[in-house]
Parts: sequence; structure tokens; C-alpha cells
Amino acid sequence: MTKCFSFTASRNWCLKKSFSTSGLKSTTTDLGDGTTIHCWIPKTRKPTRPDLLLLHGFGANAMWQWGPHVIPKLIHHFNVYVPDLVFFGDSVTTRSERTDSFQAECVYRVMVANEIKKVRVVGLSYGGFVAYSMAVQFKEMVERVVICCAGVCLEMKDLDDGLFPVKTLEEAAEILLPQTPQKMKELMKFTFVKPPVKLTPNCILVDFIDSMVHHTFFTTYNNNLLLVTRTSSFRKCVSCMEMNKEHVEEKRELIIALAKDRKLSEIPKISQPTKIIWGDKDQVFPLELGYRLKSFTASRNWCLKKSFSTSGLKSTTTDLGDGTTIHCWVPKTRKPTRPDLLLLHGFGANAMWQWGPHVIPKLIHHFNVYVPDLVFFGDSVTTRSERTDSFQAECVYRVMVANEIKKVRVVGLSYGGFVAYSMAVQFKEMVERVVICCAGVCLEMKDLDDGLFPVKTLEEAAEILLPQTPQKMKELMKFTFVKPPVKLTPNCILVDFIDEMNKEHVEEKRELIIALAKDRKISEIPKISQPTKIIWGDKDQVFPLELGYRLKRHLGDNADMVVIKGTGHAYLVEKPKEFYKHLKSFLIPQVPPIPSLTTPPTAATPTITNAPTNNHDLHSHNNGSVTVAT
Repeated sequence: MTKCFSFTASRNWCLKKSFSTSGLKSTTTDLGDGTTIHCWIPKTRKPTRPDLLLLHGFGANAMWQWGPHVIPKLIHHFNVYVPDLVFFGDSVTTRSERTDSFQAECVYRVMVANEIKKVRVVGLSYGGFVAYSMAVQFKEMVERVVICCAGVCLEMKDLDDGLFPVKTLEEAAEILLPQTPQKMKELMKFTFVKPPVKLTPNCILVDFIDSMVHHTFFTTYNNNLLLVTRTSSFRKCVSCMEMNKEHVEEKRELIIALAKDRKLSEIPKISQPTKIIWGDKDQVFPLELGYRLKSFTASRNWCLKKSFSTSGLKSTTTDLGDGTTIHCWVPKTRKPTRPDLLLLHGFGANAMWQWGPHVIPKLIHHFNVYVPDLVFFGDSVTTRSERTDSFQAECVYRVMVANEIKKVRVVGLSYGGFVAYSMAVQFKEMVERVVICCAGVCLEMKDLDDGLFPVKTLEEAAEILLPQTPQKMKELMKFTFVKPPVKLTPNCILVDFIDEMNKEHVEEKRELIIALAKDRKISEIPKISQPTKIIWGDKDQVFPLELGYRLKRHLGDNADMVVIKGTGHAYLVEKPKEFYKHLKSFLIPQVPPIPSLTTPPTAATPTITNAPTNNHDLHSHNNGSVTVAT
């Protein structure tokens, strides 16, 4: 029997009518090289409104994806442009290119033909690849980018690693370009949380296959990533459909070209502000790819920069004139009535990551705070060959001199504690007080052989402190936290951190570690004369507590020691309030009240609180004070 009615063709007609009544008109642009692009553009462009480009994905011509749910809302705020990508709708080419970069070039040329100078781009699924490529190639045109469930950061090896429910690109093409009702239902199961398979008769599916194929997602806000949530309301979905009987082989080639030999390391980063929208149950492009694109590390780094700036600090770079450049956060306005405070970080990302969220907001109201990146961390580098902590101390000292600082109180965390100690030795006239935080200043080379550390060699220590794999990163976390958040941290976040923060100057940092302990002897370590506070975690595995007690004995009455119970090397994160309390009390000494004339004198009280109770500890640490903070 001859088919007299097509639901799909009728809907297509309705969408054309909807686009037209919304103020858009259908145009065709001949690019002059065998390529013709169809595009919906404003009937009348309004100069006061920004221009917006919507790029569709596989499964539809542009109308089916953007028409019923998006265009009516956007049309009142933007000049909207909605092209059909090559081999979709009425867009074709005789050229052999099948890459997303070719698609991006074609769309760009259409925008130029329409005299568009600046545009904001939204790309859905396959269109997200094209949007990203436009942002890479045509930076001067693309202002902002929205990537909607587009696996831009996929790699060819992801298929072998089981990230996708299919094993080959050919299998993916069979699903994305369904030719039977059964394949259509399979696609629906991949694209919907609650696929309407049972509600859709085969005759409708056959009609779709003859004309269109659909793909749906729902959005709800969750921080910067917008995640898909379960819903049965089709009114909340954005449909994406596609002519499926034309250009099947060409579309299959588009899919193959998308992932073939693709590597994350070769994907350029875009500089435009970007919003990523994803579905938490997406099976076409799993959520892992959204997180991979997002880069948690880069986002957090940006937030920390913003936090430092709003706290009253500014980013500066000091060229020391000998091949050494030091980056340092300094006060935007230095207040002469406040003491100057220098914070020196340990191994890890950069200074912001260690001091930012837990310390800076509290200290900034009491001090003029200076936070440098040590050499080979952050933006600080040198061409000189020195790798010692005394060289680091010299560089920081010269930055302080460049900022006209005469007196400073210094806090050194882990590796930064070695540098702080060396500054106190070399520059006594500048350093007033010192806080050494879990820094094994009094370690000796023989401690490795004696089994004090969980590693046997400096090389093994460097592998852990400079992790290059998620496994090594988790190993480092186990050494630094009492309760390491290993299970709560997905591998994608760890890989992202390593790529963003731990890939530069790896060999130079390894040399810093080797230089720190090589031939080190406690008998050759000078004693410092400045008042010193030693703060340690009782379960520290990076620099065991014994090294804290050893430093206390080395300095004698000149130093006080606090042991924070239930913490490891990362006590600044595990118990930040406890850490800050001891830090503040030492850096800002309280003026004792004037005794009343009527108050009788009392005997001096010891300053040891909750001290170790066994005889060995009391005997070993009876010089000065040791506080065990619970």
C-alpha cells in the first residue's frame, strides 16, 4: 500500500514554518570549491544583539535539534545562525575532507559571507567538535564556546580501554546511522535515560529512518558541568535528528575521521571562556570525557588566582639578572603598620595550591603577605645549575630586597621549611622569626639506610614526590594523609592534575630532591638564633615525627614544638584551624597583661601540655617546650 502520510515530513514542514515565524530565513551559500552550506539566518540582523551560532550533532538536520525547544527562547536575545553541517540537511561538498576542522572552516566561511565579526558558538555532540575546532582556528571570531556532550578529548585507545559500549568505530557508525527499526531502538537505548522504545511503533521508526533519526538529552545545573537527570517529560528534551538515507557512506567517514589516531596530548587548548554541558548517564560520550575536557586542575588554579587577587595580592615577576626569574604574590598595597610575612611552599603544584584556601584568607588581615613560587615551581625558573636549598633561599632573599623588605617572618612548609631554615642561617638581619612545618631539616643521608623512611633511596623518593601516573599519585596521597581520599578521587582528576601541574621541570625537581639529602649530616647543620616554632603531624610518613624531635633537640630552648595529633604530612588540609591557631599565636605574640599589685606572685608553670607520657619521651625532649595538640 502506498504511504500517504509521513509524520517526519509533516514535522519537518512545521519546523520550517516555526523557524520562519521566529524571524529566520533559509539561505544557501556556495563556497566556490564544490561546497554548498545551508543556513538559517536572521531576516533582519539587529546590531545591538550579540551573534549566536548553533551547531548540531549526528542524527538530525539543524531544525530538528534546535527548533522546538531552543530557538523560540534564544531568538529574543541573539542574532541566531543555524547551519546544516556538511552532508546534513541541504549542505554538501564534492571535496574529500571529512574532518571536524574542515566542517569548522566551512561554517567560518559562511559567517564571513554574512559579515559576522564576532560570534558565540554552541556545539551539540558532533557539533561540539566543530565548535571546538572553530575556537582553535578562528580565535579572532569566536568569543565564547558552549560544548554540549561532545567527546572532544576522546582518544583512539578509549575504544580498547572499554570507555565506550562499542569496540570499534565501525560498530559506532552502525548505531549512529541506524538503517533498521532494531538499530533505531538500540540508538534510543544509548541516548535516553528512559528510552521510549515500547511506546514507539515500528512504522514511526521506519518513517524516521527514511527521513530522520533522533537523540535526546535533558539538562539541569550542577556547578559548571550541567548534568543530565532522569525525567520522562519529552517537553524538557532537546531532540537531535538527521536525514538518514542520504550520504550514509559520507557520514560514516565523518565518524571514522573524528576518532582516528586522536590523542589528547595533540588537542590544542582553547583560550575562550567555555561552558561544558553533559549528561551524567550519557552512553554516547560518557561523562568521563566531560571531566577530561573540563580540566579540574586548570579551573581550580584559576579560582585560586582569583582568590589571591580578591584577598589583596597581585602577581609579580622579578628578574634577578642571572638567568633566574621568580614569580611572587605580593600585597597590592603594603601597610607599614603590619609585619611582613613570607610563606614558602613545599613540593607539589605551585604556591597557591598549598597556601591558598586554608591560610591566606586568615593571614591577610594581620600581615603583609608574600608568597613566592620557588625555583622550578609555578612560573619561577633559572638557567643556573644550583639545586640546593641555600640557592633557593638566596633567590627568595633577593626578591624580598627587590620589594624593599627589611624584616620578615618566615613560614616554611615541607621543602619550603628547608629554604626557610637556610634563609634564617644566611640572612639573620632580615629573618625575625621562623616556623618550620614538617620539614626534615635534621635528616641525614644515613637515615635512608637506617629505615627511618618508607623508601630506601632518594630516587625512589623522587618517584613518589613527583608522580607521573595515577597509581603513583595515589601512593603519594597515602603517604601524606592519615585518611587519604584515594577512593573518592577518580583517575581522570589525577591524570588532569599530573598533566597540568607535574609535567614541567620534572628532572630539575628530581635534582632538588637529590641535593636536599646528599651527604647531609646533622653535625654540619648550623643552629639558627631566631625564635622558632616547629609544627608536625604525629603520623607524618614523608618526614617522620622523629625528625621534628631531632630538630627540637638541635635548636634547644630557642624552639617550641607543637605536635598535631591525628594528622600526617598534610595537616594544613586535615586540621587547618588547629594549624592556624598555633601559627598565629607564634607570629603575633600576645603582650602579657600587667600584673595587679594585689595579685600574689605564683610559681612558673610548665608549657608542656598533653606531652608524651613515657619516660623516654620526657627524657629526650625536656629542653624548651613540646606541645601535643589534640
